[in-house]
Amino acid sequence: MADVLTPQEAENILLSLWDDEANDGTGEWFKWIGLPPDVSWGAFRVHYGKGSVADADAALNDLCSYPPIAARVAEIKAEQGRGAVH
Repeated sequence: MADVLTPQEAENILLSLWDDEANDGTGEWFKWIGLPPDVSWGAFRVHYGKGSVADADAALNDLCSYPPIAARVAEIKAEQGRGAVH
């Protein structure tokens, strides 16, 4: 059975993703998902909202399909397929 996030956990994931990109990133991920590079927390939250519930799954899916992240995931999977251990 899959784990289900509580609404607060989903909200915390979204806030963490926004905070990382807003404060430590380049804004490229925001642009890639169709938002301005300086998007506010409120606008980001609305973008990933299902009414009053945060849609962390959608945000995480977008993050994993962002080309730099997707490329790194593919590298890790290839390393695991070759039996590389880190």
